[in-house]
Amino acid sequence: MNTPTQHSPLIQIIPSHIGGQEANSVNARDLHDGLNVSKDFSGWIKAQIRRADLEENKDFALLTQKDEQVSGAKYKKEYLLTIESAKHIAMMSQSKKAKAYRDHFIKIERDYIAQLKGNTLALDGIKEELTAHIDTRLNAFEEKFDSYQLEHKRAGFYLQKATAVIDTATEVIQNLPLDKDQLKVLRQEATDQGRILANKIGISSESAIPAVFIKLNKHFDVSSYHEIPRERYYAAMSFLRTVEL
Repeated sequence: MNTPTQHSPLIQIIPSHIGGQEANSVNARDLHDGLNVSKDFSGWIKAQIRRADLEENKDFALLTQKDEQVSGAKYKKEYLLTIESAKHIAMMSQSKKAKAYRDHFIKIERDYIAQLKGNTLALDGIKEELTAHIDTRLNAFEEKFDSYQLEHKRAGFYLQKATAVIDTATEVIQNLPLDKDQLKVLRQEATDQGRILANKIGISSESAIPAVFIKLNKHFDVSSYHEIPRERYYAAMSFLRTVEL
């Protein structure tokens, strides 16, 4: 079972891709354990998918993980549920913890929407500042020059400058560093993968975990995973899930 993050004390929230779309998700196995379901996980999740009429690559993603054992390789299926699907299943379970999980998932959805609104407002503020800057320059130009030809030339100059400012602002936004929550999830994912690989190839976790971080830094050409740009967060998570030593 995954270790819950500080942001999500009941169950770990996993950034993932479902049906080609970025989405927050939860591991169905964690939900099964959290609801204290007595039935076998494999039969339970299949029944929930039928009961809730969920669609693969829309409401959940199905992953197959290979687990090397002495007796041979074992394959385990993991189901990543969207927050909405997990909320639906929790309410159908009639478990004593169902309401707690429902309220928790609703809060996650509200927090996510609030975050999106905050990001939109921040971008709108930048756009307004840039627009005001362009307007000021163009107004000053119009007052100073009477000639249409000269106005046209200067307007092109300021427009080029404004475009450069916009391009610079866009680049700055795209290269913002990972936030604290993203760093924490990325660090936990790298640590977990190091432990998994240590068991897989028969080395100590103390050796495997640093090796995973070194591979991560090398792949993204940074000296520390703290320097990975925010826009490449999901790419970093995907890399960690497939990294090999």
